[in-house]
Amino acid sequence: MPAAKDELTQPELLYQTVENDILKKIVSGELPGGSQIPTETELCKQYKVSRITVRRAVQNLIDQNLLYRLRGKGTFVNPSKLTLKRGTSTIFNLSSDPQYGDKTTKSILETGLIKADAHIARELKIDNGTVVQRVARLVYIENAPCAIDTVYATQGTLPGLLELLTDNVSLFDLIANHYSIATGIEKLKITAGIAGLQEANLLGYIVGAPVSVVEHVTYACDEMPLHYSKTVWRADASSFEFSISKDGRLL
Repeated sequence: MPAAKDELTQPELLYQTVENDILKKIVSGELPGGSQIPTETELCKQYKVSRITVRRAVQNLIDQNLLYRLRGKGTFVNPSKLTLKRGTSTIFNLSSDPQYGDKTTKSILETGLIKADAHIARELKIDNGTVVQRVARLVYIENAPCAIDTVYATQGTLPGLLELLTDNVSLFDLIANHYSIATGIEKLKITAGIAGLQEANLLGYIVGAPVSVVEHVTYACDEMPLHYSKTVWRADASSFEFSISKDGRLL
């Protein structure tokens, strides 16, 4: 498509017009997190500009981490990045946190009984091969899939969890209010990884793209594990914030 006359004389204003208009739609919620923006061809027709102008506008928004591209699929709006902090509920109970509660939803992927492998058994302090409950849920922020959260617990510790931990139900509300268990310390481990095929498909991500793997164990006051959870976060949708004292302790 040949460049329009105005575009040749005011190219900067044109790409800024396109960029600012897309930005307004993101801010207003017309283009929510996870949604796909129009194709280059559609944007060219909509704004009556060349592909060069559209590409510059879109690339600027990608550089600002407001958009991201998926090869072969298109360009999408980035969900709000979730900052996980020590000492707050944001790591463990997103739905109860005022900053994220109205933006975060969960949906069941699968539930069932499995035999604990060596790692799960060690975290739950049970014998290898013990049957445990498993609940896997997809976590959305602003309707965009951002994490896969999988919870493991024994039937003796949290009976009926498969039926109780449904869409958008808080595990920690269940522990406190349904099971009436007072919790003690919590253990958290964060490692870097890459998305496999199944994770990429569920998260709308790229195979091999970076993920943050958060492993979490909540203990009762008698130091017995209540559950072991593993959450795989899109790296572009999460960050981790900690404060460290002069003597090296996490605050």
